[in-house]
Amino acid sequence: MNKAPLRQIFTPIQPLSDPKNITYEQYAPHSHLQDFIYCYWQLKTNQQFPDGFNHQIVTDGCMDIFFDINRPSHRFVMGFASESARFNLPQNFHFIGVRFLPTALPLLFRIDAHELTNKDEWLDDVFPGTARFIRDNFHPEMSIKVIIHQLDQYFGKLYNQLAKSIDSRLAHALYLIAQNQGIIPIEKGIDVGLSNRQLRRLFRQYVGHSPKTFAKVVRFQHLLKLNDSAHLYNSKLFYDLGYHDQAHFIKEFKKLFGTTPTQAFGKLS
Repeated sequence: MNKAPLRQIFTPIQPLSDPKNITYEQYAPHSHLQDFIYCYWQLKTNQQFPDGFNHQIVTDGCMDIFFDINRPSHRFVMGFASESARFNLPQNFHFIGVRFLPTALPLLFRIDAHELTNKDEWLDDVFPGTARFIRDNFHPEMSIKVIIHQLDQYFGKLYNQLAKSIDSRLAHALYLIAQNQGIIPIEKGIDVGLSNRQLRRLFRQYVGHSPKTFAKVVRFQHLLKLNDSAHLYNSKLFYDLGYHDQAHFIKEFKKLFGTTPTQAFGKLS
């Protein structure tokens, strides 16, 4: 039914708020896991921040498990975010993360995605087995190559134990939204053999929010890749992207990014 894997048309990004003093890198998982894990990532300081560091997260449609390899007890899981979030981080840090494609984490861990929506929770409280794995297998001296190998091994075992796969109709709905860059009439444009109520229920359970909200996030991520606020304003491109007017565009962008488009694209340029 799908012409390409979701990861080939849905490529979420997380802009850096301080690219000079923070390093962010992404790494591909083993090919066996690439339908579930979008990437592994590391976020670390290049210098110490005496007052700590405020890190802005933009909405990307994914769910993450992450931990500070310098502080083994700092292990978290973050659900689908319908708005941007700010984290107060310590003076120095070295986070390792696993970014799951939509539906993947709920399938692997047999949970309801909506229970984690707009939340970041201690990993020990949600997935204690994974928390123990991180506690027992990682230390600051490890190379990123070894870290990735350990993560591939662990999540490969979970993947092989999957009891079921995602509903093909939900998978196709995700694909249609991503293929159309979020610019699709949800009520009429997603004909996958499910009623609107059934589709909302599946999205809530496996993605964490409604199809409409997920489409907004996909559209927003498409905007980030355009990286040109002046072009958006001058050409009225936001109309083509489904926004009612400039005020609607700015309001939604600010909710999902945390700042206005002009401020955001200034950081990205």
